[in-house]
This record gives sequence, C-alpha cells and structure tokens, in this order.
Amino acid sequence: MSATGYAISPANFHDWDYERESARDLEIKREVKERIDELMLASGHGRAEQDVMEQALSRLAESEIGYGTLKRYMFELWSLRGAKTFGDRRRKARAAQVIGNLLGPIVRDLVTHEVAKEFGA
Repeated sequence: MSATGYAISPANFHDWDYERESARDLEIKREVKERIDELMLASGHGRAEQDVMEQALSRLAESEIGYGTLKRYMFELWSLRGAKTFGDRRRKARAAQVIGNLLGPIVRDLVTHEVAKEFGA
C-alpha cells in the first residue's frame, strides 16, 4: 500500500487506448496483406482487380515521369513479345519488373486506403 492507503497496481499505468490502437493497426495490416495476396492470385478478369488497376493507372498517369516510364517499358514488353535469345528474354523480364515496381506501391496504397476506410480509420 502507498502512503495514502491505496494500492497502486501496475495495471493502472497501462495505456489501454494505445493497446486498442495497436490491435486495430495490426488487424488493418493483416487485412491489407490478405487483399494483396488475393490480388496476386487473381486472374485479373474480375471487377475488383480491374477497378484497382484502373485507379492505379489513373494515379500513375498523374505523374509525367511515372507515366512516361510506364509507356517506355510497355513498349519494350510489346517489342520483345516474341523474344528468343537469352538477352531479349532478360530485357523482357526487366521491363515487366519495372512495371511491377511502378504499380506495386500504388496498388498497396489504394488497398491500404480502402481497408482503413472500412475500419473507420
């Protein structure tokens, strides 16, 4: 007991608001991961996938540099569509990687925003 006669429990110092926020943030992260995983497995023909890609491309089009890079590597993919040599196949894979790297953060941001909205964040 303390000098005032009241017992001070360590539980009284716990930040329950922080605990709730942390749990909610963790749940949002899990949901974002699940949705990204679902998109990775999707065929690309579904309405949800089409909507995400449309939004991602629209957002990318707002950036002159990003959109220019996308067009450049899309053209490279098209021109290498029948790649037979190792070097051409490597350039084709690199073009696909650049496009994926351009779209990846945008798609993650869109999904995160959508999930956060659903959780009321």
